Amino acid sequence: MATVREIAVNLGVSPSSVSRSLGGSPHISEDLKIRVLKEARRLGYGRTKPRPQSTVAQTIGISFLNRHAWPTFAGYDALIWAGISRAAIKRRVDTTLVDLSLIDPGESYQAFLSRRGVHSLLLRVDEETHGIAANIAADGVEVVVLADRYDDPGVHYACFQSGDATRQAIEHLINVGHRRVGFCRNTVMDEDHRDRLNGYEAALRQHAIEIDPMLHLAGEASVPGGEAVLKRFLSMPDPPTAIFFADPMMTVGALRQALELGVRVPDELSIVGVDDGDGTRKFTYPAYTAVCQDAAELGFRATTWLAKAGPDEDRKPESLRLTLDAFFEVNRSTAPPPSAPTRIWPNGQRAAGKRRCK
Repeated sequence: MATVREIAVNLGVSPSSVSRSLGGSPHISEDLKIRVLKEARRLGYGRTKPRPQSTVAQTIGISFLNRHAWPTFAGYDALIWAGISRAAIKRRVDTTLVDLSLIDPGESYQAFLSRRGVHSLLLRVDEETHGIAANIAADGVEVVVLADRYDDPGVHYACFQSGDATRQAIEHLINVGHRRVGFCRNTVMDEDHRDRLNGYEAALRQHAIEIDPMLHLAGEASVPGGEAVLKRFLSMPDPPTAIFFADPMMTVGALRQALELGVRVPDELSIVGVDDGDGTRKFTYPAYTAVCQDAAELGFRATTWLAKAGPDEDRKPESLRLTLDAFFEVNRSTAPPPSAPTRIWPNGQRAAGKRRCK
């Protein structure tokens, strides 16, 4: 790359005169300025070595529109974020959080993202914000939704399908003797929880077990949420002998509450939960039987796809419609049902006169 000193030597002037000429100093003659600029252009002064196409600066935005994740980024979304970061480092792209609520009235999504230097968008939604992704895509933005599915061909997505693994989990409980199986999901539905509810109901129907709407409860996807739902289940007049919790933190809360209440898992109550990929199922006592998926893989795969391919790589597919399968793993929180269901009063005391299970 050319230097000020090289220009000065070629023109027979001092380096300071060259610097002042390039800076437009009024104390330098117009003739010298013209000569300096001409020589600077000839030598390529000020030009930097172009980077390979595969490392051209690119910024991928991430926006969390699932209100139960923002702004804590706990659990599932923390794992997705880890996968995004791993892919961004590998592909040498930048990432930035984008708050879509800051868009100006009448401004398009594309214009808003462009003025923030964002080239494409990773999006997390739930049932309440599902439709926003299609609006963003229709505005010309390349968007990938994580953990949801779309029929709209303009919306790319990467998600898990956990319905089959949930069906296997419920069949496992049925096969060891359970007939009253509770199901707990998040208060705000998304594709993950809808898949699991469908798998739960499919297993019951397959085994000719009546679907009891009283055994389907919703709770906050948190440790306190799982604790509260466990109490609600066990204080029913005819409580379940097994419960499926469709969220990891709910599962942890339920196991913790069972321990505090003196309800022995799995001898008096079987519990099945979900593990999003951080090994939560192995950190509890007992280690819980779980539907397992790797949330970080979604973030990694989606970010890798959005990062533009370089000249030495295969051409990027025009569409990303990725669905990965969850899997079922048996651990130590499930067993045959007790001779009679465990029932407690809302205050946490055990109810007397337990009824024998059918």
